[in-house]
Amino acid sequence: MAFDRIEFFRICMDIEKYLGYLRANELALEYYDTLNREPIPMAELYQEHFVSLRDWKTPCPDEKFSITAQFGPRVWVPFDATQSELDTIDEQVRTNLTTAYENGIGWADGMALDMNETCQQFSHPDTASMAKSVRDMMTNVVEELELGAKDAWTDIGKYVGMWRGEAATAFFNFHTNYNDALSLFAHMGVQLGAGFAGATAVIHGTQETAMKFVESVREALEGMLWLWTEVGLQQPPEPSLDIDVGKILKIADGVWSLLQLIPPVAAATKGVNTAVQGIKTVNSIVQAAGGGGEVDIHPEPYAFTDWTANGLYTKIFDVLYEEIYQKYVEAMDDLHVGGGPANPEDADAVPFSSKAVEQHMLELQGPRNEWELEPVSPGNLNGGDNKVPYGDL
Repeated sequence: MAFDRIEFFRICMDIEKYLGYLRANELALEYYDTLNREPIPMAELYQEHFVSLRDWKTPCPDEKFSITAQFGPRVWVPFDATQSELDTIDEQVRTNLTTAYENGIGWADGMALDMNETCQQFSHPDTASMAKSVRDMMTNVVEELELGAKDAWTDIGKYVGMWRGEAATAFFNFHTNYNDALSLFAHMGVQLGAGFAGATAVIHGTQETAMKFVESVREALEGMLWLWTEVGLQQPPEPSLDIDVGKILKIADGVWSLLQLIPPVAAATKGVNTAVQGIKTVNSIVQAAGGGGEVDIHPEPYAFTDWTANGLYTKIFDVLYEEIYQKYVEAMDDLHVGGGPANPEDADAVPFSSKAVEQHMLELQGPRNEWELEPVSPGNLNGGDNKVPYGDL
């Protein structure tokens, strides 16, 4: 299933909203408890009065999460307080409870934007399009290059030895190295495709991990808010809710095991015929990212010990940054260096690394310039200075 970053942001907004509701509950409860803890001013002059909250409930924008109080708070009032005065006190307490609650509604404002910004590096790429581009490259470029020169119908190899002229050697070298050059392009195409495929798979796995995490957090927050509705205006018990976090580096290990099937860069550039296997491997790496299967994100329960709004807020960002974003960066760095020796000269000891691919491409572009074939003068193909028509070949 393709990652939907709009849906991801919508869930982040739900988390922001629910944390506001949770903080609003906490503030209302804090005020309620403050009243109950007020000391007796002068016992001989004051008496207990329990405020009526019969028709009061929290003004939650999402009414299903509104809570009521089973009992009104205790306040101290003069012995000679009239009913009218008691009614005024009750109304003031209800107003203060409502104000305390409303002060918490916007407590987490801006959180969704911060969450989105933390995840932006991996949440914005369209891995389905990336996977399609990789598959198209394998099909339309690498497979075509691997077929080699389609010149058998001309039997040109049989005739080049009969050519007499200044360019005979140049053309012979051109023709001899032609298929090798195409094979080199094919192999390097596999290497480039492997790099893009590996990156696509890591990004896609990270996206799925982040999505499952925020979905799990939203579900846990909903569970917390339901607990509040059940117990009323008092602290609910610690919830037995699971929040799972996927393991990015374990996802990357799965990608890595497939990249191990692609030969080292040096083997590819020495003409080892492995492009076909490489194409299959590359396509299998991007299969899930292209919608062809589920990603195993290796979820593990994550300990949330502080279920207050502030505790949850802090822990959510800890997980997003430390367990998801930083692990994603580490996985992408490993993809670049190959997890192998630090010495670039030993890069071929690693089956795949984008650093090794880049290094070999630069080497091939050096004085030998194996990316290009020896040029043949056009004049030598139409008689030109040789005065040798095609019919004499």
